[in-house]
Parts: sequence; C-alpha cells; structure tokens
Amino acid sequence: MGNGAMTSQSSAVFQHSPTPWTVGELRQSLEGLHPDAILAIYVATTPGREAWEEQVVVGLWKPESLNCSNHMAIVLADMPAGLYLRTAEQ
Repeated sequence: MGNGAMTSQSSAVFQHSPTPWTVGELRQSLEGLHPDAILAIYVATTPGREAWEEQVVVGLWKPESLNCSNHMAIVLADMPAGLYLRTAEQ
C-alpha cells in the first residue's frame, strides 16, 4: 500500500513515492521464466496500488529522441485479448 493511502470517504492529501525499478532489477526478476511466458502488467489505477487494471506487454520503446536512451525504457502495454464494447464517443 502507498504511504498514507486514502479511503473513498477521505479527502486528505498524501505523498505517494514509489521506487522505480531498474532494467537490472527487471532482468533479475525474469530469471528462470520460460522464454515463451507472457508478460502482463497490472497498472495501478490509484496511487499505492489499491486498484489495478490488467495490460499485456506489446513492446519496448527506448526514446532516443528524448535524449535519455541510456537511462530510460518505456514498456508498451495494451488491453488483454478479449471482447470489448466500443462506445460512440471512442
């Protein structure tokens, strides 16, 4: 849980300070997994990871155009396979 997480009745402000992972930490955590294992991401929809939305990894972007190619990589995610309803506003 995040630092000082709020409930739906609470209106207090709190500082959320997650610790970003490095590429090395990700590589280490993937050791031992089968090469064909699907990589999914559960994206926090609230600070502190109290609610999640499942996404599947579809790529990796190394944003050289942002002058941070050696210091940042962005995992690209998409909705999991399944049937979805598209509303007229989309």
